[in-house]
Amino acid sequence: MMFFHTLSVRAKLTCAFACVLVTMLLLAGFSGWQLSKVFERTDEIMKYRLTGIRDSGHMLEWVPRLRTREMALTTAAPDKVDAIAERVKASQDEFAKYSKIYEEAIATPEERALFEAAQSAWGAYIAIDAPLIAAAKAGRLDEARQIVDGSGKAFEAALNAVRALGEYNDRLSQEDAAAAKAAYEGSLRGMAVLIVVAAGIATALGLLLTRAIAVPLRDAVDLAKAVADGDLSRSATTSSAAGRDEVGQLSVALGQMVGQLRNVVGDVRKGVDAVSHASSEIATGNLDLSQRTEEQASNLQQTAASMEQLTATVRHNADNARAASQFAEQATQVAAKGGDVVAGVVSTMNGITESSRRIADIVGTIDGIAFQTNILALNAAVEAARAGEQGRGFAVVAGEVRTLAQRSAQSAKEIKALIETSVSSVADGSRQVEDAGATMQEIIQQVRRVGDLVSEITAATVEQSQGIDQVGLAVSQLDQVTQQNAALVEESAAAAESLKHQAQSLSQAMSVFRLGS
Repeated sequence: MMFFHTLSVRAKLTCAFACVLVTMLLLAGFSGWQLSKVFERTDEIMKYRLTGIRDSGHMLEWVPRLRTREMALTTAAPDKVDAIAERVKASQDEFAKYSKIYEEAIATPEERALFEAAQSAWGAYIAIDAPLIAAAKAGRLDEARQIVDGSGKAFEAALNAVRALGEYNDRLSQEDAAAAKAAYEGSLRGMAVLIVVAAGIATALGLLLTRAIAVPLRDAVDLAKAVADGDLSRSATTSSAAGRDEVGQLSVALGQMVGQLRNVVGDVRKGVDAVSHASSEIATGNLDLSQRTEEQASNLQQTAASMEQLTATVRHNADNARAASQFAEQATQVAAKGGDVVAGVVSTMNGITESSRRIADIVGTIDGIAFQTNILALNAAVEAARAGEQGRGFAVVAGEVRTLAQRSAQSAKEIKALIETSVSSVADGSRQVEDAGATMQEIIQQVRRVGDLVSEITAATVEQSQGIDQVGLAVSQLDQVTQQNAALVEESAAAAESLKHQAQSLSQAMSVFRLGS
């Protein structure tokens, strides 16, 4: 029985159908054998017994006919004798014809003996016909009657001998019919036994196939339904023997599939939890980044406003520098005239003192602007460093602005030193008018130097104004980039929130599966 369980489904079905086929072949063979026996009996009855009864009946029919015609000769008129004699001869011929037909169908020695006895009795009986016909033709009717009367025993013997053939065939036909009936009944009993055996074999094979195929299939269907309902805690229940056929392999494959699906669902749940946690952290990070981006945008707006103020201040500084240049030129002209007009030295020195004070104020203003520019450039460089790759160009511009601011501060310091020297010289000139000529020459030289420095300050201020314009443009571009970053941060936050909702939906979808312990 275990061997049957180890077979494949094809082999099991083949064995089952082979057993059923062998049983059917046995049943068909037994039925054919029994039918052949019945056919043999029936054929013997049809071929021998019925023909024997028929032919012996014909023979028996011509025996009394011949007797009747023989008796007719004893009373026949002379003109009728020949016709009756022909009839007698015809009766003998008919008997001989059916005797020959009968002889061809003789099947047993006993029948052969009975036939020969009938032929012998017939021959002894018809031996009277020749003298009987001769006496009748000669008109010796009394002699003819004596011959007929004397052949009574021979007639009875022939009649009984032929009748014995019919009785023999009738008896054998009854025996053959009984044998055919017995064969038929035996075939019925044998077929009933074979049918019962076939039914038992079919039932046993059906039970075996049911246990070997239907039960594992039912377990596999139950497992598949459980998986369809989301229950992954069940496992395939297949014995080691049943697992060798296709159904068992299907159960094993289903069990492996459930195990793999259980692992996949577990991994997906872990991944969903990780994605949910990561999306939450991303959302939090995006929120912080959005806040920092908003702060950066606000700082950039403040920086842009400061740059506008710085631009206005630098432009004002440029105007002052141009005015200072004009004043320096005028001072040069006045100093040149002072060399010719000594009388106007005092008033000229007063004008120089006043101009020097104004220049000192302007230089102080320039120094303050340079300091503020340096601070703003430093702040711009810090903001550019925070902006990363996008602020690299802005950092370069801020560095150039800072360099210009430092140069402006250095020039302002030099101017301030020169102004202080000029003021000191003017004070000394006021006290030492006698040295006015020599001092005026020095003043002319100093004023010329001041003019050159003011020209340099003017050029530097123009360059500084251009640099500040570039810084303003860069700040504007950085503000646009920051606004775009803010929009991207909002989109990223929305995507993170959507990812979080999708992770929650996926987690709810995975909650359908029950993994067990």
